[in-house]
Amino acid sequence: MLSKTMKKAFSLMEMLIVMAIIGILAATIVMGINSFLPHWQLSASARLLTSKLRQAQEEAVTTQKQHRIYFNSTVPPVSFQLVKVDSGDQVLETIALPKNISLQLNIANPITF
Repeated sequence: MLSKTMKKAFSLMEMLIVMAIIGILAATIVMGINSFLPHWQLSASARLLTSKLRQAQEEAVTTQKQHRIYFNSTVPPVSFQLVKVDSGDQVLETIALPKNISLQLNIANPITF
């Protein structure tokens, strides 16, 4: 018969099995995140570009001055500039997209509002 004062504890084998399970789960999660990352970067870049196009349009309406978006897709990383046209071009912002994002333009450069 077991004594009432006997303490329960984990054996070394049980601890090793739990650590192995945690390691396998962690590796699976990391691999899942790595496969999802390019999709997330593409979505984030598309949202950023959409946001900047709307910003240029709103500023053109507000200031009654032309605003343009210039794209630089020839040299990585792909970038674009938000430019205010007022007796010369004033660059308001330059945005570089992540290195693994490419941009194929089928429009005349720049976009003007």
